[in-house]
Amino acid sequence: MRNDLKSILKSHWGYENFRPKQQEIIESILKNEDTLALLPTGGGKSICYQLPAIILEGICIVISPLIALMQDQVEGLKKRNIKTSFINSSMTKREIDITLDNCIFGNVKILYVSPERLKTGIFTERFKKMKVSFVAIDEAHCISQWGYDFRPDYLNIAQLKDVQPNLAFIALTATATPEVAKDIQHQLKFKVANVIQNSFYRPNLSYKVIRTENKFTQLTKILDNKNSSLIYVNSRRKCHEIAKFLNIKETRALIYHAGLSNKDRKDIQSKWIDNQYKTIVATNAFGMGIDKPDVSTVINFDLPSSIESYFQEAGRAGRNGDEANSYLLVNENDKEELKQRIAIKYPSKDIIQYIYQKFCNLHQIAIGSGEGVSYSLNFNSFSEIINKSALEIYNSFRILELSEHLSINNDKFVLSRLKFLIFHNELSDYIDRNIKYRSLIKVILRSYSGLFDHKATINEITIAKRLNLKPEIVKQLLLELNELNIVNYQPQNKDTVITFLEPRQDIRRLSLSNLVYIDRKKNELLKVNSIIEYAYNTSNCRNNMLLNYFGENFNTGACCCDICIDKGSNKTPLNKKTIILFIKDQLMKKPMEINQLLDNNQSESQKKQITLVIRKMLDTNEVMLNELNQLQLVKK
Repeated sequence: MRNDLKSILKSHWGYENFRPKQQEIIESILKNEDTLALLPTGGGKSICYQLPAIILEGICIVISPLIALMQDQVEGLKKRNIKTSFINSSMTKREIDITLDNCIFGNVKILYVSPERLKTGIFTERFKKMKVSFVAIDEAHCISQWGYDFRPDYLNIAQLKDVQPNLAFIALTATATPEVAKDIQHQLKFKVANVIQNSFYRPNLSYKVIRTENKFTQLTKILDNKNSSLIYVNSRRKCHEIAKFLNIKETRALIYHAGLSNKDRKDIQSKWIDNQYKTIVATNAFGMGIDKPDVSTVINFDLPSSIESYFQEAGRAGRNGDEANSYLLVNENDKEELKQRIAIKYPSKDIIQYIYQKFCNLHQIAIGSGEGVSYSLNFNSFSEIINKSALEIYNSFRILELSEHLSINNDKFVLSRLKFLIFHNELSDYIDRNIKYRSLIKVILRSYSGLFDHKATINEITIAKRLNLKPEIVKQLLLELNELNIVNYQPQNKDTVITFLEPRQDIRRLSLSNLVYIDRKKNELLKVNSIIEYAYNTSNCRNNMLLNYFGENFNTGACCCDICIDKGSNKTPLNKKTIILFIKDQLMKKPMEINQLLDNNQSESQKKQITLVIRKMLDTNEVMLNELNQLQLVKK
């Protein structure tokens, strides 16, 4: 069997050998055993289900949260002559019908679906008729309420076992604490606990935290135009801001966030993967399933909300096994900003009750009625009516959904967005000549910023009030400007649909599940405190903290995180890569004399090694001596 598996690996994927734990996971699936596979980012999770899928009779169902990831995987498998299909929300009912029929009769080996698709009648009926080999659940941490990215639709997955009781599941993730790993197996109704885990330790990846009051300046010290780099930020606005700054500094950078069109995102991703651009600035919408092995630098510009998300983002560096660096930039404001984000995510019970009551009153839903009925929700207009932000409204309805009072269907929902297509001076000339649009354009310019650089969310109702016009007239004027190529205007394309799962409640009896409102908030605060402790730690090894968080002991000895480098913790002979990292890290802070790079924590042999490497770096022009006889990095 083992030789057969290797020959299939070679013939379909071109690899001579499996990565650690891959073969063990595959053999577990071939025995029809429920399996939880915990592999680090870049550990080769996809092959763990793709290879057994082509061996076993029947079809493998892969549940994945990202449409873009599905499309990439399907295209890649088809090139390997593996018959693969997917279903997503962009397809017509007829297209879905044909695809599902092919899965029953057409010898399809792998079908990718989103978790939301599992509860549709068309899928459940066809699933009963399929000969399913097993089900693979990608990003399986999403099924756990204690994970960092819980998605309620993942809870529907276990119901597939009710239809086909002998079905085996393989759940895969790169980030799961012992508590989450246990919960994943419970939620997926594993017959027997079965976790196969490879160490999360990445010996080629150096973790560094830099405390700085000027993160922008720090970026220019870290980045170069030679190596592939990824910068993570927590907002779309910062994507544009940082990319603009880097481009001025002659570091060509792309941006990526969920607000871009699918076409733009695919184009940007392709340019970065093909190394047409070396640097990309992105929100956490970017990365899941992105297979770019030569990323040498990942920078978290903002403090992530959890160790899990940080570990996954940082882990996108050095997937080819080469030396790589992960930088986390922090300042004193980051702690409070992160805690404030949690407060916004969990509005007070009074606010939730107020929003629920106002929505019911708006739609004239009497107490005791409304069960099973759907109502539209336009965030812009409702926000204006009740004088609450769209974010407060969204988070309130999210908690009401998790408490099972209602369900939210915001598939394809996009708020109105606008960008000017002409330069500022051209626009001034235009409104001087076109009185019809003058007031509208002036109000938009006063109300929103950044509209010349990127699409920004706008609210036509707010604009209409400031102009004393009807919202319909504002929309019409914007559509006209769009036709004239003065703006790129994308109107809100669909209202969110709210469906009541029970009759309207009196707000005094509107219960919020402790599991959803209190326990989850407490859990997220614990995660926030863990990443804060990691980021502001000045004494404990980074690898030790990260691996302990995931229930793993770090006892490999050598470490090249910033803490261990500063301490000179390696008393054994150092390797050249570690020394170069140490020198570059120290000189990044400030120029210094050679003697300042040597301290009493280093052994004499280590000091000699460091001195020899400095001489070599001077010869290769990686460092230079300035007029004060100090070493400094050479900017290339």
